[in-house]
Amino acid sequence: MMSSALAILLAAAAPGDGVHPLFLTVSESGGMIRLQVRGLSPRRFAGRFTVEAQSGGNRSVQGGSALLEPGRPVTFVSLNVTRAKDWTAVLRVQPDGGAPYEMALGDSR
Repeated sequence: MMSSALAILLAAAAPGDGVHPLFLTVSESGGMIRLQVRGLSPRRFAGRFTVEAQSGGNRSVQGGSALLEPGRPVTFVSLNVTRAKDWTAVLRVQPDGGAPYEMALGDSR
């Protein structure tokens, strides 16, 4: 079951806000968390991203280039991590010719 703070963060990170073409989603099943870097934009978007996930004593960093065509949803990264008490995930995006932004998700109990 997700905490209320996590649910609020997910609502803020919902696709289609027109502001953040790359975003994080999270789902839980059993003792695992699946994080995804996804993209959706009403216009062409190009940039680079990194996602860093920490859970327990484990840390994973992945990144790459993103190219979105208008209205076409894309999943760039799917990452499964073991659910720990204080897990975090941070997406950092550097759009080509635009201002960088970050999106963070996590669960502190």
